[in-house]
Amino acid sequence: MGWFDDDFYSTKVSEERLRAPGWRDDSRRRRYSLLPLAVAFMLGVLFTLLVLRLAPEGRSSVRDQAIAAGAAISAQLSYNEQIKWAAGKVQPAVVSVISKIKAGEDGPEVEVGLGSGIVYRVVGGKALIATNHHVVANAEKLEVVLIDGQSIEAEIVGSDALTDLAVLAADSGDGVTVAELGRSEGLQAGETAIAIGNPLGLGFSHSITVGGVSAPKRLIDVSQHGRNDWKMEVIQTDAAINQGNSGGALANLDGQVIGINSMKVLDMGVEGLGFAIPIDDAKPVLDQLVRYGKVKRPYLGVYTENVDEWTEKELLWLPDSIDYGVVVLGAEGPAKDAGLSQHDVIVALDGTTVRNTYELRLYLYEQKRIGDKVRVTYYRDGKKRETTVTLREWEPEP
Repeated sequence: MGWFDDDFYSTKVSEERLRAPGWRDDSRRRRYSLLPLAVAFMLGVLFTLLVLRLAPEGRSSVRDQAIAAGAAISAQLSYNEQIKWAAGKVQPAVVSVISKIKAGEDGPEVEVGLGSGIVYRVVGGKALIATNHHVVANAEKLEVVLIDGQSIEAEIVGSDALTDLAVLAADSGDGVTVAELGRSEGLQAGETAIAIGNPLGLGFSHSITVGGVSAPKRLIDVSQHGRNDWKMEVIQTDAAINQGNSGGALANLDGQVIGINSMKVLDMGVEGLGFAIPIDDAKPVLDQLVRYGKVKRPYLGVYTENVDEWTEKELLWLPDSIDYGVVVLGAEGPAKDAGLSQHDVIVALDGTTVRNTYELRLYLYEQKRIGDKVRVTYYRDGKKRETTVTLREWEPEP
């Protein structure tokens, strides 16, 4: 199963097996969850006053310990209030995203998916909503549901499978709250992370879970066309992310969106392994989706396979020192025009070593623009060669 097939990545356990745990009514326990904290706070205050009154002069260490104990309790209450404030600030800007298709030519509309989205801008009376590509990829019709239950029809402005991001537009109207986008650069492991979304459907809409940033930058393999030929940089968090949370907000204690929840690992014995797209990475993608309806990327025009995965290396006639690079399975467009052909082995772009398909794509996407020229170093029939390719715009498959 690919990362973007749904909200989960699993190698062992199916979604159905893990979707039906027994429910337990914890409402009573939740109702009185603040009681121990309140009692502890009062006892701390009384203890502090007692020690301050009874401790003799010169025994300031005992007095200081009592003051520190009371301060710690106060700090804990302050932290809880800060979480509530931050969540309350972001929560109204998070919407439910309902994907629908038509059941047959004359059939009724059927819900095929439910995720989350974030209202991040209002332009010309339209609310722009960031969500995941996989939430809306197969939708024929879309609706967004606001925190007050108001349902609004939406349309796709642009979508990008490689980054798993999409932008929707809906009438802003009344009741639309815009989220404040923060920064993901500078995040540190251990910082508080608040996940807001709609796990398991509208019955649990605008749920809030609190955890931490487990790792601010984590590279994970992404499956494209059944192959892991791309890597995605994500924020790892242990804030609970469940099916339906995709496209929702990951926020900090300042009530700013620092990430867009995208996926989690679902394997037996694995808990608290969720991932969000860093907001700093998302912003330029969202801007392109609004402006062009897609992300414009340079296109080399080769279909490739990694040398280390190629089973018939004798056909490549590579020197013994070359155990890396990408095998050209097919060339078209700019690559074909520059003379590249099947079974050529690309080992460098502009003198920068290319060990696999990921490194080839990374160099093109980060270092080059449409219309740029790139010097391609490759092997053919055991001989090292070079050619120059003029990059064109990549057109995603429909």
